[in-house]
Amino acid sequence: MVRRGWRFVVARGLATGFLLAGILWSAHAAEARKVTLEGWDYVKERVDLYQKRADEYHKLHPDVEIKFTTVPFGEYFSKIVTAMAGGSPPDMFINHPSQVSSFEGMLSPFPKDLFPLDKMDDNLAFTAGFVVNGEFYLYPVGLISALVFYNKDLWEEAGMGNVPQTWAELRVAARKLTQKDGGGLKVAGFSFAKEIKYLWPDLNYQMGGYLFNEKKTAVTWDTAEGQKAIDLVDTMLKDGISDLPNRLLDFAAGKIAMEYGWGWKRVGYSKVNGLSWDVFPLPTTDGGNFPARARSAVALGFSVPINVPAADKAETFKFLQWLYSSDDFLVQLNDLMGTVPTRRNLWLHPAIQKDNVFRTTVKQLPYTVLPGEFPAWVENILDEMQTAITLKGVAPRSALKQAQEKGDARLKKEPVGWIIERLTRPTK
Repeated sequence: MVRRGWRFVVARGLATGFLLAGILWSAHAAEARKVTLEGWDYVKERVDLYQKRADEYHKLHPDVEIKFTTVPFGEYFSKIVTAMAGGSPPDMFINHPSQVSSFEGMLSPFPKDLFPLDKMDDNLAFTAGFVVNGEFYLYPVGLISALVFYNKDLWEEAGMGNVPQTWAELRVAARKLTQKDGGGLKVAGFSFAKEIKYLWPDLNYQMGGYLFNEKKTAVTWDTAEGQKAIDLVDTMLKDGISDLPNRLLDFAAGKIAMEYGWGWKRVGYSKVNGLSWDVFPLPTTDGGNFPARARSAVALGFSVPINVPAADKAETFKFLQWLYSSDDFLVQLNDLMGTVPTRRNLWLHPAIQKDNVFRTTVKQLPYTVLPGEFPAWVENILDEMQTAITLKGVAPRSALKQAQEKGDARLKKEPVGWIIERLTRPTK
C-alpha cells in the first residue's frame, strides 16, 4: 500500500508537472506568436487616423498590435536611415517623393500574392512609373496638382463671366480684377509670384518640356520650352497683377482675386468663415490639354524596410493589404491631405464628386505629368530663381540659365533615380 501510494504520488506529480509544463509552453508559444509592429509618419493627423484603423485591425487579429508614432519632419528621414543602419527600423514608414533615391535598395517589394500587379495597374493612376524590374516598392495613395483658386465675391463684383481657359484670357481677367491703391496693390488680380518655383514646372510641361534628360544626367530647364515658360512668367509679372514675395497679400482676407495654388489649400480655406471661393483648372496657351496641363505630385503611402524581420514583414504587408483595400479609409485619408485617391474607381465616389477642388482635380489629372522624384534641391534652386527674378531684378531668362547651371552641378553630386516623367506624359 505504501509503495503503491508512493508510485501514485510520483505519477500524479509527474502528470501535474507535465501539465504545468504544457501550460507554460502553450502560454510561451502564444506569447511568441504575438507581434508588435511600429509605423512612423511626420503628420500627426494621419498618425491618429492610422492608429484608429490599427486598433480596428487588432480586434480582428488579437495577436497583432500596431503602434504609430509621429516623428518631426525635420529629423524624420535621417532618423529612418539611422534606424535602418542600426538594424532596428520601423516596420513601415511613410515615404516622400523628394526622398525616394535616398532609400534605393533599402526597401522590400510589395508581395505579389497580396498586391497583384495586374490589379494594381487597373486601380492605380500612373502605375507604370512605380514598377521597377517587375517589383513594386512604393505605394501611391494620393495625387494632387495645381489649380486656380478665385474669390467668388470679387469675381461677381467685377462682373466677370466664365472662368479663363487660356493664359491670355486669364491675363485680361486679372487686369480687370486688380485694384491699386496709390503705388501699391490693394487687390491682386492673380497671385503667382510667390509660387514661381512651382508654376514654372507646370508651364514647362505645358510647353512640351521636361525637367531631366532621358539619361538622367542633366536637367533640361534652359531649353526652348523652358524659355517659353519663363517668358510667360515675365509677361505676367510686367502686367502688375501679382503681389510679390516681400509684399504678400492674403487670399483668405479677400485681398487676392485669383491665386495659383495646389489643391491642399482647400483644407485651410474651407475653415475661413465668410470666404466664398471656388477653383478652375490651370489655363493653357490654347485652352487644350496637350502637351500637358500641369505637373502632378504623388502622396506616397507606407514603405517597408528591407531589413525588417521576415515574420514582422509578413504581418506588416498583411495589415497594409487590409488597410489599402478600404475605400472609406482611402477617401478619408485623401480628404485629410487635400489629395484625391490614386485608385481611379474612387474618383466617382460621392465624397470626391461633391467637392469642387477634388472634382476639378480628377478632371485635370489625366492631362498632367508626374515627374516621379522631385528632390528638395530642385525646389531650392527654383526658389533661388524666383527670388532672383522677383526681388533682385535679374532678367528671367538669365535667372533660368543660372538655375540650369546649378541644377546640372547638383545632379552630378546627387543623382536622381526615380524619374518617370516620360512614362506619365499624357497622350492623345
